[in-house]
Amino acid sequence: MSDNPLTVIDVSVKRDKEGRYNLNDLHKASGGKSTHQPSNWLRGDTARGLAREISRSSDLRIASTSSVSGGNNSGTFVAKEMVYAYAMWISASFSLKVIRAFDQLQTDGVAVADHAADDILENPLDYMEKLIGQARKLKHERDIAATRIATYEKVTAQHDHTLTRYIRTLDGVNSQHIKKDLEFFGYLYKTKQTYKRYARFDHLFKEKIDGEYGTVQIVPTALGKQLLIDLYERGALTLKKAFQ
Repeated sequence: MSDNPLTVIDVSVKRDKEGRYNLNDLHKASGGKSTHQPSNWLRGDTARGLAREISRSSDLRIASTSSVSGGNNSGTFVAKEMVYAYAMWISASFSLKVIRAFDQLQTDGVAVADHAADDILENPLDYMEKLIGQARKLKHERDIAATRIATYEKVTAQHDHTLTRYIRTLDGVNSQHIKKDLEFFGYLYKTKQTYKRYARFDHLFKEKIDGEYGTVQIVPTALGKQLLIDLYERGALTLKKAFQ
């Protein structure tokens, strides 16, 4: 673990002995709004699902979350993956600040292990090539994250798009088939007259009654739009024939 602290908007984020990050410090860095309290996010389906996935990962030997009461190190501590998700839940712009803070931490945290010192001094070019390769990888990951966040900011500004209307903004997706796709993935179900969303996915999709025709329309929330982008980027949505 690096001795350098993670600093987000001039707030130092504490870590526990397992390397998890203090969500309460991140909440403070974000502005401290009551609606953004860690407890509100941790109760949601997204946070609970992510915690389960992290806990099941074979490469992790610690719990994804831990709570500490009392003392200077009190608060809720979570794995790095949950830090990213919490920051995105707060806002896309705050998420970008967190990503950049981690990039800065990794840059400042370059260190030489004792057993490698002699080899580095004897072969400095090899060492520099490895560092440059790591830097390129970090930059690539940062660019991808920035692109995703920019897309997120763009689509979340459009609150009133119905599912069919919104999906047309994703190039090549078959808008006539999107509800069947979401039914296949378990988000929607079909009645005799229309499609409806399961109540447990209310944070992803809302139901709106069309005032003119009285039909049920599915409206994706900000998180729902991000889900659709994820499915789109994974190639999980049905495309128009010209794009297949």
